[in-house]
Amino acid sequence: MKKFKNNESYMHLKAKEVLMEWLRTDYEKIIPEQNFCICGNVWFTPDLTCYDSNGIKDLYEVVYTSDLNQFKLWRMQYYFYLHNWKVNTYTVSALWIMKQTSKPAYIDFNKII
Repeated sequence: MKKFKNNESYMHLKAKEVLMEWLRTDYEKIIPEQNFCICGNVWFTPDLTCYDSNGIKDLYEVVYTSDLNQFKLWRMQYYFYLHNWKVNTYTVSALWIMKQTSKPAYIDFNKII
């Protein structure tokens, strides 16, 4: 997991770590804070990028003080369109994650894309 960023709360950081641990058995590989680039420029960086045997399957955004902004959402959609990828994107509340006492039977997420 990446180190704490200046603009990232500990709540957000720890919720990402917990979510990644919960998802570990569902995917072949999970990469936190993976950059997606166009022409060498970072286009967007999801909190968690999850892979199965066919490639990228799902992206997760942990939300705490604000929801996923429209600009980042547009960039994700445009990037997937350019690459003709079918990728699911979910948001999960950091508060909901941190209120759990063990791995839940299901994850309370919102599907965005």
